[in-house]
Amino acid sequence: MSTDRIPAASPHARSTRPVYTGDARTGMFMAEFESGARVSVAASRARAYPGLSSTAPSTLPFYTALEGLDVSGPILDAGCGAGEGARALLQAGRPVIAVELDQAAAHFAREYAPGAQVIEADLCHSVPASHMAAAIVADTLGHAADPEQFLRNVRQCLAPNGTLLVAEPHAHLAQRLVAPARRAFTKQELAAMLARAGFAVDGWLSTAGTFISCIARRVEDPLLAAMDRAGELASRGAFAEARLLLAATRTERGAMALELLLAQGELALAEGVGDIAARAYFQARDLEPNDARALTGLSRIALSVGQGEDALRLAMDAVHAQPASALAAATLAVVGERLEHPEAFSAWRAAVNLAPDDVGIVTALGRAAAARGEYHYAICAFDRARAYGDDFGSDFHVALGWLLLADGRRHDAALEARHAQALAPDDSSARELYEAARVPHVD
Repeated sequence: MSTDRIPAASPHARSTRPVYTGDARTGMFMAEFESGARVSVAASRARAYPGLSSTAPSTLPFYTALEGLDVSGPILDAGCGAGEGARALLQAGRPVIAVELDQAAAHFAREYAPGAQVIEADLCHSVPASHMAAAIVADTLGHAADPEQFLRNVRQCLAPNGTLLVAEPHAHLAQRLVAPARRAFTKQELAAMLARAGFAVDGWLSTAGTFISCIARRVEDPLLAAMDRAGELASRGAFAEARLLLAATRTERGAMALELLLAQGELALAEGVGDIAARAYFQARDLEPNDARALTGLSRIALSVGQGEDALRLAMDAVHAQPASALAAATLAVVGERLEHPEAFSAWRAAVNLAPDDVGIVTALGRAAAARGEYHYAICAFDRARAYGDDFGSDFHVALGWLLLADGRRHDAALEARHAQALAPDDSSARELYEAARVPHVD
C-alpha cells in the first residue's frame, strides 16, 4: 500500500495546519494536527478538507461574500464541513457557531477553526442555536434528505429579519450527482423552497455556472403556520379541510401566493376534485408562466380525463420552462408511457439523473428499462439510489430483485428478497421473488 504525507496547502496558522497520512488510492487519510489530535477523513464528494484534493467543490468564495455584508452579530455556519469557511469568518473577526452532522468533520472543524463553537447536530431534526444575525448554507441542502426542513430549522436559529446566504450546485441535464449529493437546484426551485421555509430573496449573487446563490432574509408570514397546519391535515387524509384552510388564507408575498395556489391544486387532486385543482393550477400558471409545477399539474389532470395530446403538450411545456426539473421530466415520462411516445424512456433517464435518490422515479425507470431488456442500466440506477443509505422499504428490494433475476444474477436476487422479507415479513411479493430466485427455471 502506498502511503502519502500531504501537508495542507493553505497558508493558515501553523498550530492548526494538518498533515494528512494515508492512501490516495482509497481516499482515506488521517489528519494529524500539531495539538496531537488525529482525525480520520475521506477525500470524497461529501465535503472538502483543506489541502486535500477531492471532488467536493470549494465554497470559500461565498464565505468571503458573507464577510462583505452589513451584518452585526454571530454567524451560523449551517453544515460547516471541515470548518474552512468558519475559519475564514473568524479571521475576518466574525463570531461563528458552526453546525455539522458528521462526527469526524465536526472534530476536524474544532481543530481547524478553534475559535468557533462547533456543534454536532442534524439541522433536519434540530434547532441548535438562536438569535443568530446571519447564516450561511453552502453546498449542504443538496445533501440533506429534507432540505426544506433544514432551511426551516436554520430560520429558527436566526433573529427576526436575520440574513441568510445560500449557495448550492446549479442543476443541469448533464449533471452527475455522486452520493451523498442528492440534488442540485434551479433558480426557480431554490427560490420556491426558500419562500416555503420562511425567507424572502433580496438578491441573487449567481444564477449560472457551478453554483446558484442568493441573499435572503427571515420573514414573518401567517401563511407559514397555515401551510404547516394544512400539511398535518393532509397527512391524516383530511384533504378537503386542508384545502379550505388554505383557501381562506391570504398573503402579501408574491412568492408565497404562488406556493399557496400550488398547494391548493395538489390538495384538490388528492381530494379528487379535478375542476378545483385545474382552477388553482391555471391561476398559478398565470402568476408564474415558467414554473413547471403548475404545468405538470395541468398535464396530470389532462391525462386523467383522457386528453392525452393536451397532457403531452403541457408536460413538454414544463420541460421547456425548466429543463432541469426532475418533476417535469418525470411527468413527461409518465405521459409519454401512456401515449407510447418514443421519448418516454429518455425522459425517465433524465428524471433519474436529476433526482437519483427518488425511489418512485428509480422504480419507474427500472420498470421501463426492464420492458426494453436494459436490465443492467436499471440495476445501476437502483445501486446509485442505494448509495444514499436511505431505508427505501421492501418494494425497492423486490423491484431490484426481479431486475437482478432477469439479468441472470440469481444469488443477488435472493439476497434482495431476504432484505425485503426482513423489512416486511408478511410481504407475499418478497416470498414470490425468493422462490423464483431459489429454484432454477426448467424449460
